[in-house]
Parts: sequence; structure tokens; C-alpha cells
Amino acid sequence: MLYQTLEKMKERQGLYPCENVRDIFVFIQGYSENVTENDTDFANFKGFNNFVINYFKNNSTHPNWSSLINFYSSSGKESFDKFFELLEKFRAK
Repeated sequence: MLYQTLEKMKERQGLYPCENVRDIFVFIQGYSENVTENDTDFANFKGFNNFVINYFKNNSTHPNWSSLINFYSSSGKESFDKFFELLEKFRAK
């Protein structure tokens, strides 16, 4: 269900208050507070942080995937797009 929601966010950006990767991070944090044990998407998503660290080959002090994507992006829009690019690669693995 998480991935379906994120896909809707990507396709219909104007309906969600998410303009950059930090907004997506906050959205997912809120989502995690209400997630059920039956949401296999969210269980799988927990590996996304390590995937992003490995993707950027970065073992620095960035605390999470959001900070890392933001660091390697030149704008909020680019970070938004980069998140979905990486999410697609993560799901394809």
C-alpha cells in the first residue's frame, strides 16, 4: 500500500504537500506511525536506507536516505525526482 500511495504522490504532485525529498520523508514517517503489520510494502521499504547509502557509496554522517538524497541534489525538485528514481531501482532489485 505504501508504494501505491507514493506512486499517486509522484503522478499527482499538486494533491500532496510534498515538493522535495524531506517532505516525502516526513510523510513516510507519519505513515509508519499508522502502518499495519500486513503492509508488506512498508516492511520491504525498511531496506531503502541501506540501498541509498550503497547507491551513493557514502558512509558519511547523513542520518537517513532523505538527507543523503538532498545532499546529492541541487534543488528540492531534483531531490523529489531522485527519490522516485531510486525507489524504482530499489523495487526492481
